[in-house]
Amino acid sequence: MSRPLTSYKVAEQEAGRSYQVTIHDMYCEEERCILATATLPAQPTLVDPTSVPVVTCKVEYFDVLASKPNEATAALSVVRNKALQRPIPSDAKDEIELHRIRCEVASTLEQAESLATAGDIPAARRALLRVQGRVRESGLAAKPLTVHLQGAVQQSLEGLQDKVCVCGGVCMWRGVRDT
Repeated sequence: MSRPLTSYKVAEQEAGRSYQVTIHDMYCEEERCILATATLPAQPTLVDPTSVPVVTCKVEYFDVLASKPNEATAALSVVRNKALQRPIPSDAKDEIELHRIRCEVASTLEQAESLATAGDIPAARRALLRVQGRVRESGLAAKPLTVHLQGAVQQSLEGLQDKVCVCGGVCMWRGVRDT
C-alpha cells in the first residue's frame, strides 16, 4: 500500500502496509477524502471477498453524545474475477483524478517553497510549471477545485524571486515572472 496522499499527519505503522492518519476536530456530516493505492496480488479464481479484506480502516473518535471515546472499523474487500469486471464509472474516475491532482499540487507547492528557500529558483519554477501543465492536461481544468489549484500554482510562480548580489556584497530580491 502506498503512503496516503493527504496533508494530514501520516505515521507509518508497518512499512508499506499500515499507516495512521491523524485528523483533528471533525464535525457531524463532514467527510474527508484520503487517497492511497494498493497493489493486489493476482487472483486467477473467484475468492470470497469477505475472506480477504484489502484495506481495513479503524476510526477512533470521541462520542460527544455519549461523552466517551469510541471506535468503528470497516473493511474493504474486492471481488476480482475477469468475468465479473465492470468498467469504473467516468464520474468516479474524475473524482479520483481530481483528488490525485489536489495532492500533487499541494506536494509540489511545498517542494517549490523548499527549493526556493534553498535558493534553487529555477528548480522551483520547473516543478511549478510541470504541475501546472499536468493540471491543464488533466481534462478537469474547468472544475472549480482545479481552477482554484491553477490559481494557487500561478500565484506561486508569480511570487518566485531571485536573489541578486551586487558589488560590495549587498544583496536584494528581484521578482521573476514567467509567461
